[in-house]
Amino acid sequence: MRKFIGLALLALTACGSADTSETTQIGDTTLTNNEAQGSSTIKNADGYLTATEGAANVTFPDIAPQYPGSTITGSIESAGQDKRVKTMVNLSTTDSVEKVGEYYRGVFKTHGLNIGMNMVTPEAVMINADKDTAKVNVMAGTEEGKTVISMSFSGV
Repeated sequence: MRKFIGLALLALTACGSADTSETTQIGDTTLTNNEAQGSSTIKNADGYLTATEGAANVTFPDIAPQYPGSTITGSIESAGQDKRVKTMVNLSTTDSVEKVGEYYRGVFKTHGLNIGMNMVTPEAVMINADKDTAKVNVMAGTEEGKTVISMSFSGV
């Protein structure tokens, strides 16, 4: 229940604030909303979660690069007590779903990742790949005439 209250308070801090950054402390949890960066962070001893809207400062690993020519529309980065960083990024491109799938399959093969799920339809692509502790998931579909890509990676 505390997590839901925290999320609600975080949402409220984003409303109507003249400052570009606002921090609220609830017990051992810190909630920070930074309007200038378009980000919100929840942090405590168990880890953190940062959500960013729009062009985020995402570090893409070689095994999960930003799709060429795409626009970053948002991201979520988190880490728990194990300190293992997990990133999810949303991208938009005018290229076809099929072309996005071909690109990421090629990247994964080039870097020696094992491709698990590899679902392809005219409307959607879902690819899961891994190598050692690294895991990458790519999903792409169409929305409002564009291809939207949701990619997550961890252990990289």
